[in-house]
This record gives sequence, C-alpha cells and structure tokens, in this order.
Amino acid sequence: MTGGDLLLGLRRAFGELGGWWPADGPFEVAVGALLVQAVAWRNAGLAIAALKGRGLLHPQVLAQASPEAVSDAIRPALFHLQKTRYLQAFARFVQDRLQGDIAALRALPAAEQEGLLLGLPGVGQETAAAIMVYALGEAVPVVDAYALRVLRRTGLVGGEGAMGAARAVMAELIARDAGTARLLHAGIVELGRNYCRPKPLCPSCPFDGLCPKILGHPAQGRGDRPARNAGTKPARREAGDRGRGRTATTQGSGGAGAGSLG
Repeated sequence: MTGGDLLLGLRRAFGELGGWWPADGPFEVAVGALLVQAVAWRNAGLAIAALKGRGLLHPQVLAQASPEAVSDAIRPALFHLQKTRYLQAFARFVQDRLQGDIAALRALPAAEQEGLLLGLPGVGQETAAAIMVYALGEAVPVVDAYALRVLRRTGLVGGEGAMGAARAVMAELIARDAGTARLLHAGIVELGRNYCRPKPLCPSCPFDGLCPKILGHPAQGRGDRPARNAGTKPARREAGDRGRGRTATTQGSGGAGAGSLG
C-alpha cells in the first residue's frame, strides 16, 4: 500500500471533508485546539459555547478576564485550571503580538509560525499544526495518534522514529496543498475512529484489500490484534475526539500525541 493509495482511498471514502473542523473563525479554531487536548470534542464544544455565551471568546476580553471566570466557563473541557493558563497566554499573544488578529501569522513563513506557536504554554507540535492547518490555511502535517496508528498498520512508517517518519510521509503527500493537508488529517481521523480502532474492524474498512495489517505495536492501543480476531463491539474511545466529534489529542502540557483518539 502506498501513500497515494491512502490519499485516494480517504478521498473516496469520506469526500473532501472541507468543513470538518467546526468553528466561527480562526481564533475559535485555536481555542478549540487548546481545549480539546485530552478530552472529547463534545467537551471542548461545551466549553467554547460557554465562552461565547459569556462574551469571553475574543482575544482582548479573554486575555483580560479573571482566571476564575475563564476557568468556570471551560470546566466541561476538564483540566480547566491548566487550560485557563494556556488560553489566556494564547489570547495575550494574539492581542499583544498580532494586534488581536491571529490571521496576521499568515504573513510569516510556516516555520516561523510554528516556532512562535510552540513557544506558547500548552502548545505542542500537534496543536501547533492543527492551528496552522485549520486556522491559518497552511499545508503542514498534523501527526496525532490516529496518524501513527494508521501509518504503522498500512506499513507506511516503521516502529522506530515513527513521529518524524510520519511527518515526512504526510508532508510528501500534502505536497504544499492546504486542502490536501486538511483532507489527510481529517480523513485519517475518520478512518481511525470508524475502522482502524485500537481493536480494528478490518473486514468493513475501505482499505481491507490493500492494507497489510501490521498490527501489534504497543502504541496502537490496547486490544490491538489481527483482523481475524477483530470483534464487532465498538472499541472504547481514546480520550478526545476533535472536529465534529472526530479528531483527537492527548497533549497534556503541550506534548504531541492523540491518544485523544478512539
């Protein structure tokens, strides 16, 4: 199975997934990327709705709000004290460095965008990449637990140095096209949630005839086993689905890794 097979199959199975990440504007995308760490998207969505309802979902307002007010609003997203620090630091960055408009980052090369984002509390590579792809329209790979699982099982990356290898494989497939970056990330998450679960549902997977089914790596999740033993019960979701209840991350203090994912 080649990377081209993966990309073509994702497009055929799920379409272009153009509106996959729900948000009203780039700043809300970034807020969602911070809130969805280690929780399901429905939790992050409740927190975003609360921020909106209380008039806090604006860089200047969020930056200047009392930590208690922010923490109370985002309580559904869990880890609310930690995430309050992350959100307010991010809001101050947008307000003070970008004159209140996160889109100003688009004027910088992608490497500089990433460097600035990674310098903020709570922003790891996965969160930075998600912000760049969905808020700024950049063509960069979002490597989460779903991506590592799918790329390992399809044989596109091996067990050693998988994170770097996955970034390289995905960057080559994206070919500097922002739409392809969104499709690749969102499609892999859809594949991981619906078929390529920790306990895979190979017989119903759109890649069943192509995938070599390289199973058993510890990072692929408990319950990983050959397809012939794959059960029909829904697998327990790994923590944190993003994008219409789709994506995921377990980044904790900004570290990458979507266990956020079932």
